[in-house]
Amino acid sequence: MTVEQNTPYRLESVVLHSSSLNTTIDIKYLVTDIDIFEHLDKPYLTATMMFTDTRAIMTDFDIRSSDVVTIKIEYFTDDPKVMMPYVDKTFRIDKVLMSSRADQNEDTEVFIVHLIEAHWYESNLKNVNKSYSGTPSNIVAKVAKEFVGKDVRGTEKDIQDIKMIVPNLTPVDAMCWVKNRMTTTEGYPFYLHSRLRDDHLYLIDIRSMMELDPWNGGKGGIPYVNNASSTAGEIQRRRVIKNHDHRSTSNLLDMIDKALIGSKYQYYDVLADKSTEVEFDIVKHVMEPLKKDELLGRKPFYTDDFKVDDKPFNEMTNRVITQIGGFQGFEGTDSFSQSKETSEYRLNIISRTVKNLMIFNPMTITVDGFDYLTPQHMTIGIPTRILFQSANMVDEEGKYDPHKSGDYLVFAAKHSFKTEGYDVSLSCVKLSNGGVEA
Repeated sequence: MTVEQNTPYRLESVVLHSSSLNTTIDIKYLVTDIDIFEHLDKPYLTATMMFTDTRAIMTDFDIRSSDVVTIKIEYFTDDPKVMMPYVDKTFRIDKVLMSSRADQNEDTEVFIVHLIEAHWYESNLKNVNKSYSGTPSNIVAKVAKEFVGKDVRGTEKDIQDIKMIVPNLTPVDAMCWVKNRMTTTEGYPFYLHSRLRDDHLYLIDIRSMMELDPWNGGKGGIPYVNNASSTAGEIQRRRVIKNHDHRSTSNLLDMIDKALIGSKYQYYDVLADKSTEVEFDIVKHVMEPLKKDELLGRKPFYTDDFKVDDKPFNEMTNRVITQIGGFQGFEGTDSFSQSKETSEYRLNIISRTVKNLMIFNPMTITVDGFDYLTPQHMTIGIPTRILFQSANMVDEEGKYDPHKSGDYLVFAAKHSFKTEGYDVSLSCVKLSNGGVEA
């Protein structure tokens, strides 16, 4: 991949490691496209890479699925002679998505390969079947350090010491299993993810992420906008959205089926022959706390305006769920699925509800990647301000569309490194509508 004048980065190296021949080859000059994907709820990165094979590399070097690919990318600073490291990641080849030859009389072949971050691939070769005790966040960190060789960073706001036995899971599956058990004292869920900019794993609760100020908002901030201004400066032009996709996935019926609107849960302790009943009301247990914590905008996705026979959905028992609850499997310490009080059982329901609300009204935008070429992490788990001009151009107070505009949390990101430049596609979510003060 050659560096054009307007391309703010360069490939330092793209090294294929042939396991069968125990050798390496750098194919950076053959690569035309690299897409690297981050996801807030995945503790690993994935990627696709396209390259033109003019020297029969795949055949002569016997490159196969599971072989290692190391990608290093640098970016230009204000001094064109100084480069800074941006990406330094090790992947393994998952599969060849496509191989084609444009002209049968030519030796050139185009390959597209799918890559997965190496620690995830290697995790599938390992088995965790041992006992752990402590807070869930500490257990996740122990598994990551012992089996994956990764440090886990983030917030430690989870509650309740537990003792558990991981039941024959891969290390990554074990970490995700424990993570799904975690909540803060208010019921906020945790997300475990890997980032493009470093080699750590991050375990952070959703409240801690949403309480951050948007990196491109606030006083003097320049948000992303959907229209260009003829008087805009260089930064404003970079913040113009190249394209967007707004597909509402809001489906209250789906949440009713999942018992996340108004429901009753029964947790049965088989040893004590005792049942614990937990009432759940989305307004009382989720929407009101979100508003109190100032995480909810002016127009929540659910209100008690939805009614049948003048009775709000949330005050009706839509579903009754019975589950085998925890029991005192370890003397003096709670087991994996056990809670001490009714309120602690409810935290898991609150956590699942917040997770569903997070993906209720997603927005995907594609923007210039130049602003992300910094040492600072600004994609997944980071609030970003996005403004869409309202169709009502007369009403100054209605300058911005309240449904599309707002402070979003980046849930997933695609970094597209191409010969013509660098773009980032951001999949963004928020908990309510109502726009922003702009």
